Amino acid sequence: MIARCWSGFVVAAAAAVLIFASACGGKTDPPTGGGTAGPAGTTQSLPAEHSAAPRTKRQLTSALLTVEDLPPGFRVSPPGRQTNSDDITGDPGCRKASATDAALDSGTLPDQVAHAAIVFSKSEDLRGGDQSMSSFKTEAAAKKVFSEFVAAADVCHSFGVETGVTTTILTGKPLPLPVVGDESRAYRYVGADQGGRFWQDAMVFRVGGTLAQLTLASFGDAPESGLFEQVANKTAGKLS
Repeated sequence: MIARCWSGFVVAAAAAVLIFASACGGKTDPPTGGGTAGPAGTTQSLPAEHSAAPRTKRQLTSALLTVEDLPPGFRVSPPGRQTNSDDITGDPGCRKASATDAALDSGTLPDQVAHAAIVFSKSEDLRGGDQSMSSFKTEAAAKKVFSEFVAAADVCHSFGVETGVTTTILTGKPLPLPVVGDESRAYRYVGADQGGRFWQDAMVFRVGGTLAQLTLASFGDAPESGLFEQVANKTAGKLS
């Protein structure tokens, strides 16, 4: 995002509040159209599991978004330090999703092979986001993590982020989008900070044995219509 990045939709949503607050003079401190049945979105028939060698870190990195994949004015950079998941308070589902996200970043989930991430930002109009990918030994392992992740996210309705001065509350709801990849789920989180409205769209989706997470945030105006879906499909296309 504008100052630093941490992958994953719950932690990213929390962190973006701090980043945009920083851009407005605050302290600088360190969710998906459905593919599985559930209350959050659409469904589709999944293809039969296909066996393929898990992607290496190099392959994941080459599939990440580039400047050419984004609208003019965005820049891409490596991720920075992730916000401590202990800074997230609220619904148990939010805390569980945050813990899963932290495990993905550290590469410690069962059968996880590799992880790669980037941050993209457009500071002049306070927009940004991040993207991460994790590969697994089998498609079944990636499916399992996806299912557990969205089960937690589906019941993550409200959470607070400790900024060091106050607690910023964000509320989330499903974001109905067409399915991306083999299965996906998207969410929109909205909060207020520094007298302005904060928006963040977040998605987790799976392509074979690779799990991808994407966020797009803005301060003030709602995220640009169609951009989130466009960027997600570009990512899925690189993984196909």
